[in-house]
Amino acid sequence: MPQTEGTPVEGEEQESSLNLGAGELFRLAHRYFMEKEYEVAIGGFHKFLTDFPDHQLAGAAQFWLAESFLQLGEYDIALEEYARLIKTYPRDEKVADAYYGTGVALIKQGKTAEAKQALQYVIKNFSDTLAANKAQTRLKDIP
Repeated sequence: MPQTEGTPVEGEEQESSLNLGAGELFRLAHRYFMEKEYEVAIGGFHKFLTDFPDHQLAGAAQFWLAESFLQLGEYDIALEEYARLIKTYPRDEKVADAYYGTGVALIKQGKTAEAKQALQYVIKNFSDTLAANKAQTRLKDIP
């Protein structure tokens, strides 16, 4: 079959308009997150999700986007982004972490009853995960 312009060659990684492949863009945005450059990370993760919404790392990008907002104290936006991960990528490995992050954001907002529900959901539905272990620890700290 002839290759048409703009169609990726099988096995070739797609590139964003910045000429970064999906993996490279994700790693760059994640590096900014790890360096606590949350605003820059947000831009990178937004770009990733715009350019590569169906990529295997899209769920992780959505998670780190939510985490960036959490770290900035933008709890309402973080909650929206966690919910978007859960709705858009329901089978992604980051879903348990998204529910845990939801609980953390709710704690930060002083919504302890809702936070307890979110954390208990993680423990009940994702019992064999690190997120469940972290949720158990967090629950002990909620009055």
